[in-house]
This record gives sequence, structure tokens and C-alpha cells, in this order.
Amino acid sequence: MVRSLSLLVPAAALLMGTAAFAGTITVGPTGSGASFDDIADAIAAAQPGDVLLVASGQYVDATPLVVDKPLTILGAGSDTTSFQAVATSPFDKPLPLHVVGLQAGEEVRIAGLTLRSQTIGGFVASTFVVENCVGPVVLSDISSGSILTVFDTAGLAQVRNSPQVLLDGCELRVLGSSQTSPMTPALLVENSEVHVNGTMLLGGSRGIMLNQGTERDGAPGIRATDSVLRLSRSESLGGAGTFSSVFFTTDIPTEGGAGVEATSSFVFLRGGTGNLVAGGLGQSGFSGGVLTHGLGGAAVEADVFSLVTSTSDAQLVSGTDSTGVVTVPLVAGGAAYLGLPVPLATLESTDKLVAPGGTERLELGGEPGGLFLTYFSVGQGPAASAPPIHGLIMLDTQAAISLATTTLDAAGASALSIPIPSLPTLVGLSVVAQGFSLGASGEASFSSPTFVGIR
Repeated sequence: MVRSLSLLVPAAALLMGTAAFAGTITVGPTGSGASFDDIADAIAAAQPGDVLLVASGQYVDATPLVVDKPLTILGAGSDTTSFQAVATSPFDKPLPLHVVGLQAGEEVRIAGLTLRSQTIGGFVASTFVVENCVGPVVLSDISSGSILTVFDTAGLAQVRNSPQVLLDGCELRVLGSSQTSPMTPALLVENSEVHVNGTMLLGGSRGIMLNQGTERDGAPGIRATDSVLRLSRSESLGGAGTFSSVFFTTDIPTEGGAGVEATSSFVFLRGGTGNLVAGGLGQSGFSGGVLTHGLGGAAVEADVFSLVTSTSDAQLVSGTDSTGVVTVPLVAGGAAYLGLPVPLATLESTDKLVAPGGTERLELGGEPGGLFLTYFSVGQGPAASAPPIHGLIMLDTQAAISLATTTLDAAGASALSIPIPSLPTLVGLSVVAQGFSLGASGEASFSSPTFVGIR
């Protein structure tokens, strides 16, 4: 069932009032008439709470983007707006985006950008690092845009010491790794709590042996340590082991990476459209005339100090070994594993950036026939639990606005089509939407949040 809604007059008034209080800074290519032609200069000039509107274009700079104050940065979309941090020395591995040091009550939202890092040697080093942020961080429609290989980094994207981070509609793919570097996960999470919603992650693979370099196992899609990881409507795929080539063969078999690798962590897996957690392919080795086969990666590899839960609609798939046979369990490593018998609430905005006068579509998911309530707020509050409800409430509960109450269909799905008021004063505003679902089974749940920016 698809419903079409208009924002209520009080909601529009709230949005206009919020937009009026924020300063707006424009960034565009040289000659565009924008206030700045350099994103880093615009960030430096911005006051806390300002909004940066970055026009379509390719921005290249040796100065990385460092965000250490509450800001909203809206590109025109990751398919048209990119920032590349370039190296200034042969050994420089520039970091495109560093979000750091947010205090409680401060929030950063960044959307609609491809972020690249390129060394002089041609290797991609990283996409972004979020660390030491007490306040919420939202990264939406962020793409790694990697077409080269990763060099000497713990993760293509990294989140450390940050309790409230949302990755929504992002794409982080490690398309290879240098012959001398360890395999690189798409996302590294340490001592943090991260929601991954509607996002694609692919761990690193050495690919085909082009020289007599060291064979490597595939990397996990996500590597989490001492963290809480919540996935919904997302793909997290382990990389494959090293392939032999016609010129060089691997001496030892290599294993596929896990879809998720966890140490002392809680991993919550939900279904919804497009979800998949899958291990990578194992590859054979040939030494002393003996052919041996590497194992495929588990969907989840988690130690005995971890807890893994998955809903009935979450897709978990183990990778095959080099003979095409699955030989590892879905959840390996000794973790406690709990399978929930019903789907839980999921929510995703199909367009992360929408213009005034346009229409936003929200896709809903959960238990068939269940009630689904959708809300949004301009700001987030500290994440809070409400047992026995599954998940966390992350909206500003004092200012949350109800959009609709919907009954999910027999497939456990529905959608809301929401016209955005044709008000130019809304440009630069962003909101976070979240759902609450109550199923016929009696299970109640909050969805992960999803982001909508007006651009």
C-alpha cells in the first residue's frame, strides 16, 4: 500500500522556523558565484549550526575536510559532487573527511558526496574517519568512489569512540588492495554504536596474482570491536581470497572474509529490502603438487564475547570454498546467536536529497499486517531504549512530528509518498525519520533512522 501525504501546516511552520535560524554558505566551482570555491575554506568560515550547500562539481584539494563543530553539509548528490584529497608527498595518505570531537548536544550531518583519497602512487587510502564524537553524526549518500586499490589503512571508512553514528544510503567498496598491504574492511568500528541502513559495503580482496606477492585472505565487509552494530536493508559482503593467475599460482589456500567480523560486540541484523550479509569466496592453493582449498567466509564471524541476533527476514549466506561448496556455518566463532522469529521495523528514504516542491518516498518494512507509525524530527536526541521494544529511539522526542499510521501488507511492506512544500526557505534543511512498528505477534520495534535533506 502506498499513501500520499502532505506535511501538516504546523510541520511546515516548524521547518521554516528552523531553516531561518541557520546560516547558509554556498560552495561552487570557480566562477559559479558561490561564496567559496573550496569546501575546506567554507568549513573553516562556518559558525556552529551553519549549513553548507555544495554545488555539483569535482573539488580537489590537498587540505582535508575537518569537521569539529556542529554543521550540515549537503552536496548535490554523490553521483555529481565529489571531493578528492590529494597527496603532497610520495608517502602522504590524505584523509578526505575527518569528523572529530563533537560534544553532547552537537550534531553533524553530511550528505550527497563522493569522497576520494589518492596518493602519488595511485592507491586509495580511506574515505572518512569519525572519532571521539559524543553528539550524533549522520553520513548519508556518501560514496567511496574507489576505482583503485587500498593502501595501508585499517578500514576504508572508520568509526571510533562515537556512540551515535548513522550511515544511511552509503556505498563503501574496497575494490582491491596493494600487494604488500593487509586486506582492508569496508568499515572499521571500534568502541562505538553504529546504525547501518540502506548501505552497501564490500570488503577487500587481493584479486588475481599479478606477481609473486603474498597471498591474503579476503577482508570482512565490517570489522567491529567493543561495539554495537545495527544493520538494516544493507549489504555487507566479505572479500574473496587471492586468485591464482595464468602466470603465478598461490602456494597456500586463502579464505573468504566474513560479511561481519565481530570481537566483544553486539551485532543486530534486520531484513528489509536489499539486505544481505554474506561471506566471501575461498580460493585454492597449489604447493608440492598438492591442491588444497580455502574456506569461504562465514556470514558472521564473532567471538565468544559477542552476541549476534537476526530477524526472520535477514539474509545470511556463507561463502563457498574453492570447490563451490559451503563448509562453514552462517555464524561462526563461538558467539551467542539468537534468531528472532518475526521481521522488525525497517525504514528507508529512497531519495536522500529532494528539492522543494518535490516528493519524498519512504519505504516501510516489518511484520506482515503490523501497524507502522512514522515520525520525523529536525534534530536527534540521545539514543534511548524502551524495553521490551526492540531498537532505539533516536529522534528529538520533544519535537517529533507524526507523518502517518500505516498497515503493512501481506509481504510486510508499505510506502509513504510525501510532497515537500514548495518553499525556497526550506533549502538546506534536513530531518531524520524513524518508524515504530507493532506486529500481530506482539513484538514492537523502532526502525533505524533514515535521512532526508532539502536541497
